[in-house]
Amino acid sequence: MEINEILMDVLKAVVSLATLLIVRYLIPWIKAQIENSKYSWLVELVADAVKYAEQTITGSGKGEEKKELVVQYITNQLQIRGIGITEDQMEALIESAVYQLKKGE
Repeated sequence: MEINEILMDVLKAVVSLATLLIVRYLIPWIKAQIENSKYSWLVELVADAVKYAEQTITGSGKGEEKKELVVQYITNQLQIRGIGITEDQMEALIESAVYQLKKGE
């Protein structure tokens, strides 16, 4: 009977340890992966909008017009999906996309 009790105690310890590891590491990792996938989608959307603005609005001195087109498009797409970001976040995403576009030229 004692060996069964020992095995049961070991099994309880293993299950407790597994639960602890899942709660401590696996769940936060899954949440981070979901957040990263949402963010990468947004980065790609902004990059595509910047490319579109660069291709459709030509001529020098049209930066503000291009930016307004990008802001309108991104704002509309985010509203459709029920996602909100601040103006500073929008600015950072656009500037990053413009930088990446120019870096690739």
